[in-house]
Amino acid sequence: MKNLKDINLKRYSTVFAVALMAVVLLAICAGAAKQTLAKNASIDANTASNFAYLDAGVDISEITASNVISSYENGKNVYRVAFQARGFNFAYVVNALDGTIINKAFEKAANASSAASGAIQGAASQAKTQQALAQQKAAAASAQAAAAKAAAAQASKAAAEKSALNAGNGYISVDQAKAIALQKAGLKEKDVTFSKAKLENDDGKKEYDIEFYRGGYEYEYEIDA
Repeated sequence: MKNLKDINLKRYSTVFAVALMAVVLLAICAGAAKQTLAKNASIDANTASNFAYLDAGVDISEITASNVISSYENGKNVYRVAFQARGFNFAYVVNALDGTIINKAFEKAANASSAASGAIQGAASQAKTQQALAQQKAAAASAQAAAAKAAAAQASKAAAEKSALNAGNGYISVDQAKAIALQKAGLKEKDVTFSKAKLENDDGKKEYDIEFYRGGYEYEYEIDA
C-alpha cells in the first residue's frame, strides 16, 4: 500500500516542474518580443549617418568619403559611421535604436594638406599658363597693329610724294628732300639740327641744298628736285 505522503510529494513536484517550465517559456517569449520590438524600432544606416553628420556640424554635400557598418557591442545594436569632410576623418558609434551618439572621434586627414597643396599648385600653374598665353596673344596683336600702322604710314607717304609730283611743278617738297637726305645719312630727324633746306637752281637744274648737324659733324646733301 502506497504512502499518502509520498503521493502528495510527487504531486507537488510535478506541479512545481510544470510551473517552472511555464515561467521559462514566458521569459523566452518576453525576450523574443523585446528583441522584435527593438528591431522594429531600430533606425536605418542612412538615418544613423545623418545623426553623425548633424553632430559633427557637417553638411552632406561636404562628405568626400563615408562608410557605415552595423554591429552588436556591449549588449547594443549600433552603427559605426566613418566619413571624411573638411580635411578631417570622423568616426562615430551610433545607437541603432534611437540614434544616440555613443562615442565619437576625429583627426586631420593625412592626405588633406597634400591634396590642398596639389590643388593650389595646379591652380597656380594653370593661371600662369593662361597668363603666358594672354601675353603672347597681346604681343601678337600689338605686332600686327604696329605692322598695319607702318604699312599705312608708308602708303600715306607714297601717296603724298606722288601727289606732290603731280601738283603741277613736278618737284618734290622740301620735307621729302630732307627725308631723302636723312635716309642717305642713316639718321632720324629728331637726332639732327637742320641749318639749311633750300631749293636752288644749279645751272638750270633744280636741286635742294640740305645741311644739318649731329654730334659735332656737318652733313651736306644735294637732292635732285
